[in-house]
Amino acid sequence: MKTSIAASMLTIMLVPMAVAHADSTDADYLKLLAHFGITCGNLGSPSCTDAGLVQMGHAVCDDLENGRNIDSETTGLVNHSNGALSQDLAMYLVGAAIVSYCPDKKSLMR
Repeated sequence: MKTSIAASMLTIMLVPMAVAHADSTDADYLKLLAHFGITCGNLGSPSCTDAGLVQMGHAVCDDLENGRNIDSETTGLVNHSNGALSQDLAMYLVGAAIVSYCPDKKSLMR
């Protein structure tokens, strides 16, 4: 019984730390995007949200993990954005995603 209580207490203590880390990583990612002028306001899409941008960053890393190369990912983002992202801005978004969410993929960056 004591073991399960101790495990539960450890879980309760660790979950907020993981959530806080994720929140700060997301905030840093969004700040990095904003530094390059990539914000929902600048993209001009009424359906754009910060959560959507974060999700896009994670999707970039998922694609890279599954073998997609950076050039293909960048072109896909440009096409998906219907002109809201230039090639350069898409490359910045990919770079920000790598730095924030999949630093193990930094070797793919030029």
